[in-house]
Parts: sequence; structure tokens; C-alpha cells
Amino acid sequence: MRLRDSLHLLTAISFSIALTSSCTSPSTGPEAGRLLLDQAAAAMGGWPVLDRVRSQEIHTSGMDWEPLQTSDPIADPRQINSFDQTFLVDYQLKRMRVTFDATRTYPTTAPVKFVEVIDGDVGMLEGTRERLHPSRLATRQRDYNRLPIRLLYTARNATDLMRSEDRTVENTQVHVLKYTDGGSPVELQLNMKDKLPARLIYIEDDPVYGDTPNEVFFSDWKDHDGIVLPETQVTRLNGKKIQEEHVRTITNNPPIENAAFLIPAEVKSQPENGQRIVSQWVLRRAVMGVGYQDFGREQKVELAEVAGGVYHVRGGSHHSMVVEMKDHLVVVEAPLFDERSVAVIRALEERFPGKPVRYLVITHFHFD
Repeated sequence: MRLRDSLHLLTAISFSIALTSSCTSPSTGPEAGRLLLDQAAAAMGGWPVLDRVRSQEIHTSGMDWEPLQTSDPIADPRQINSFDQTFLVDYQLKRMRVTFDATRTYPTTAPVKFVEVIDGDVGMLEGTRERLHPSRLATRQRDYNRLPIRLLYTARNATDLMRSEDRTVENTQVHVLKYTDGGSPVELQLNMKDKLPARLIYIEDDPVYGDTPNEVFFSDWKDHDGIVLPETQVTRLNGKKIQEEHVRTITNNPPIENAAFLIPAEVKSQPENGQRIVSQWVLRRAVMGVGYQDFGREQKVELAEVAGGVYHVRGGSHHSMVVEMKDHLVVVEAPLFDERSVAVIRALEERFPGKPVRYLVITHFHFD
């Protein structure tokens, strides 16, 4: 009887401990999210160590791919370039300088080089006297928030941080955190074994795909002065790889000179022209060295008749032709993005009431 009573007592105690543990440490929800985030921070070195990093210089090399420049819509994305890239980041004042230097393989072999300077809520392309395109700025601000050393802070600062159910993704067991950043839903997956970030998923606005998952995969974690950071990042859009980059050097707390982030007062005082749409599309266009400037801005549509019933649709960076038939219209070359398409259709409805666009002629394989 004594042995049986002891077994019953131990069972009751174990059940009570398990019940208490489940009550004080829920497996999902906001509290569980905060606890899991602390574990991720500990895996990277701990909050106090992370807090001591006030600036970084990150030098990477890699390649870009473009899924909408292939001759087959289901083919693998086309390689666009090989690049070197440097991020100089001032975390205290939220400033960033991005130096990009690429050798293109498509659409031409001409180099693509630019320097973006971002100071808080204002950006500029170095060498110009204009504000950075609002969508390009917003997308870079998103990229700042998902830098490896910043992404945990972005999650911690989110008011809706919560832990979701664990699951298996591509044969890897992961913990799942969910929150929003700048209105975009975000999912952070942590490797169950080491608690390090494995994948970060933002839902963004793509002008062709629509609401699209933008995923960053982190791997090859190494110690950098007491902080564990990934040395390989792969970005996928709509499930297709669009960028892979490898760290060449990381310097924590390098000297910061204000001149590196200088944006003239005349540029800061300029009114912003367009919407801040977070979309990788503008950066994909930028690294190809092709136009995106009309995106997110007021659309101007001009119809110039070049022959009887044939019109040149102008007003943007990419043009179309319209042929007027007896009871319908034929458009040659689709506009570049959905906002432009809506504006062109509206202009055609006003110019040719009762004549819908019935046919679209595409003259070549890629989307622009």
C-alpha cells in the first residue's frame, strides 16, 4: 500500500507541476512570444551584448535574380548580376548608407552603381539633389528593420507580438513568432534546436504578383566579437530566389562620420512625391538599372494620334499603342504595373466610350 500510495502521490505532484507550468508559461500567445524572443536574443549573445552594438559596417557579395525576365513564365529566375554591397548603419540615429556595385549579366553588361543615404525618415541617392523615391525609401526602411541584429528589436517593439504553434517547414522544426511591422504582417521562424532565426517572412505589395511573401533565410551563423550573426542570406519572392549574399566582413561599432549620412537641407525640405509602398519591386528594378520612378505616383496618360485610329499612349516611362476598331480597342504592350494599367484603361474609357479593350498584343517575352 505504501508503494502504491507513493506512486499516486508522485503522479499527482507531477500533474500539478505540469499544470502549474502550463499556466505560468503558455506555449502560445503574447507572453510566450516574449519568452521565446528572449531565448533567441540569448542565442545571439544576449540583450546586453546586442545593446552595445551602436553601429555596424557589413560588407557582402552576392547575386540578384529576376523572375519576370525569363522567356518561360515557370522557368527559374534569370541571373541579373554579381555584386558587392556595403551597409554602414548607425543604430542610434537610425541612419544607413548603402553602397552597391554590380557587374550586370542582363539586360546589358554595363555596371550598376549607386549609393543610398538614409537619415531617419528622409533618403537620397548620392549625386542627386532629390529625395529618394518614397517606395524605395519605405522598402529600405523595412530592410533596416530586418537586418540580423535589428530584427529581434523590431519584433520586441511590436505591440502585437505573439507566439504561434510550432511546425515543421522544409524538414526543419521551427518555433513561430508573429507580429506586424509598419502595417505589414510578419512571421519570424526560429530553429527549434538553437533558437536562432531561420526565416523571416514579410507580406508585401508586388505590382504583378499582388500581396506576396518576401522571405529571408538566414544560415552559416558565426561569432563576431561575442555576437552570433548569419553569414549567408537568401531572399525569395513568391517562392523564387531573387537574391543570395554572403558576408565578407562585419565590423561592430566602427567609427561613424556624419558626412557619410549627409543629406542637404534643400533635399530634406522637398515635398515627397508619391506613396510609401513597401515593395521589393523597386529595388529589383534599381539593381537592373531600369526605370521604376512612376510607381506609386500620380499617373499621367497622354493619347497622341500617330495615324488614323492609331494612338501612342505616353506619359510614363513605358508606353503602349492603341488601335481603334469598330466596336472595340486593341492595346499593344501592357502598362508596366497595375496602377498604370488602371490609369490607361480609365483614359481609354473616357476617349472611346462604349469601346472596351478586347485584345492585348505582347511583342516580347518579359513583362516590361
